[in-house]
Amino acid sequence: MLSELLLILTVHKLPVALEKVLERVKTEFSLTNISLYYLDSKNYQLWQSSRPMEEKAGVSAGWPGIPLFYHQALIGRLVLEGARPDFKLPEDIQNLITFMFYQEVSESSARFQLSRLNTLYEISRNANNLVDLSGGISTLIEVVSKFIYFDIGLLYLWNDSENLLQLHKSHGTNLEKIKIEQNIKPGVGPLGEVAENRKPLLFYDEKVKSYLAMPIESGDKLLGILAIGTYRSYAYNEQDIISLKILSSQLAGVQQLLNSIVLVKSRADGILESMPAGLLTIDTDYRINSFNSAAATFFPNLSSQLIGQDFKALGDSPVLNLLEDTLKSSKFTQNFEIAQGNSFFEASSFPFKNEKGELLGAAVTLSDKSEIKNLKHELEIKARLSLIGEMAASLAHEIRNPLSGIRMLVQVLKQDLGNQPERNEFIEVILGEVDRLDSIVSGILEYTRPSAFKQSRFLLMDLLNTVCLLLKPFLEKYGVAVEINVGTLELDADFNKLKQVFLNLLKNGVQAMAGKATRLSINGERKNGLVIISVSDYGEGINQENLKRIFTPFFTTRESGSGLGLALVKRIVEEHSGKIEVDSVPDSGTTFRIILPEKERR
Repeated sequence: MLSELLLILTVHKLPVALEKVLERVKTEFSLTNISLYYLDSKNYQLWQSSRPMEEKAGVSAGWPGIPLFYHQALIGRLVLEGARPDFKLPEDIQNLITFMFYQEVSESSARFQLSRLNTLYEISRNANNLVDLSGGISTLIEVVSKFIYFDIGLLYLWNDSENLLQLHKSHGTNLEKIKIEQNIKPGVGPLGEVAENRKPLLFYDEKVKSYLAMPIESGDKLLGILAIGTYRSYAYNEQDIISLKILSSQLAGVQQLLNSIVLVKSRADGILESMPAGLLTIDTDYRINSFNSAAATFFPNLSSQLIGQDFKALGDSPVLNLLEDTLKSSKFTQNFEIAQGNSFFEASSFPFKNEKGELLGAAVTLSDKSEIKNLKHELEIKARLSLIGEMAASLAHEIRNPLSGIRMLVQVLKQDLGNQPERNEFIEVILGEVDRLDSIVSGILEYTRPSAFKQSRFLLMDLLNTVCLLLKPFLEKYGVAVEINVGTLELDADFNKLKQVFLNLLKNGVQAMAGKATRLSINGERKNGLVIISVSDYGEGINQENLKRIFTPFFTTRESGSGLGLALVKRIVEEHSGKIEVDSVPDSGTTFRIILPEKERR
């Protein structure tokens, strides 16, 4: 199934790929619904559900959620409706959904910020049309709807003679189901409180779950109140208060508009700098207008000194060709793929114009998709290895039985031959080769056989002492001493599985030194919620070509090796939600670093 989901990710772009993956998982495991929630501050908000739109309001309320972690950070939860109590989603599928979800939330956040910037620009550009409250109300509601979601929009204007707020305009859906006050006195109810205190207010109603109200003022004079509401709970936050304040300030007069422009520019610059995507703009003369710091990931020589300079100063790049084509054609280009060194980017370019439709320039956004590209490649490898592993396990079972028969028959033959040294020598060679084949078969079965995870809490020093005791004859044979410096580090892990990891690493280290050195070192530290354990030898090292392949099953540089030791090490470490890294310098030695969560819960 992993291969099928990978194909979906390869063929479709986010968010379509995420939607299709969830639908496929739902079908495969006979679930009634799958929902994704993202963590917004301290609250979970519904992001995506396979239910029909009209049923999504109460979706998944009674079902437990699977926490989704990305790089040890909680980003949301996955809710599986209709699953059996003992059902467990396969880890590789959960990891794929988590990664796609993280990318989709990140990209949507960037798109939201760009939309908000564009909206604020339109507000400033059309400020004169918004100064008249009665004439500009339709424009105001339309502008608000571009970047703040609401089901109900209300505009109250202040009546000096009556000393109250009067409803001027209402806009939204299902207005007949709620009670809308036509006249509001200062201090009476939430809207009256806004009129009296002249401060924005978030409040909640029994039917309209979330309201955001903003006073509209000119100097010290109250002009009215703008209120928006939605049937969703906790829908608005401080960001929306600031945005609505910018909008209402446009209605207060030109002087307030000037002050707002300063605020808009400051916030726009901040948003641009916080965007995960790189942004670069040029004018019609191909001069660099603006950029954010994320664009420097793609253009290392980008600096403020290049503002106003010809964009060719950035060097030869397909991104510049894309900008040039956009200026010439005035057309949008989306998801243009660009490879640069070991990085992979997606670029989207668009022209921007003034109110008369005259072209002012072009902009390009750059998103680093290297991690997605690497994930696709890694998942492809895992899918292939999974198939190969199944075949290898079947073959191993078939080979083991005749091997046992051969060993038994050769031993009987040895007894029949009696004391014939010249023949017994050949028999011993046969038995040795049978044992070697049996060792390889055992390694294949160990690598492919799923085993239970038995978690316990123990001292890392106790584990390493056990490993060194088991390897004592082997270490004495080669005259190697093991230096351990791990202090009182504790692990929540499977003791026996990690024992296998360090047995393999120490054996490899001793064989790599081959008499060149007589010391292995093991160091451990706790850092940023992780336990990092380093195993270093001082042998011949590993060349760069082999370094890329050492964790590949059946790859070995030793004649007697099976090539499964390090592959098994990598699999066990990943079972612990960890990773293994390796650094090697030819003729100086090799260091393997095992990085594990400080406390692993299962």
